[in-house]
Amino acid sequence: MSSKKPRIALILQGGGALGAYHIGAYKALHEAGLEPDWFAGISIGAINSCILAGTAPA
Repeated sequence: MSSKKPRIALILQGGGALGAYHIGAYKALHEAGLEPDWFAGISIGAINSCILAGTAPA
């Protein structure tokens, strides 16, 4: 079994109200000790991706 850390990508879709759920998904990953290596999204997902990628996890 490999001891390498898995690479994680958080892909967020568009759709206005879903933006609030994106933050919950990120919070769940963070609480599990997982931090995404990459962020991507469209529409509100792109905005949230920029915010999450540009802000320290703490």
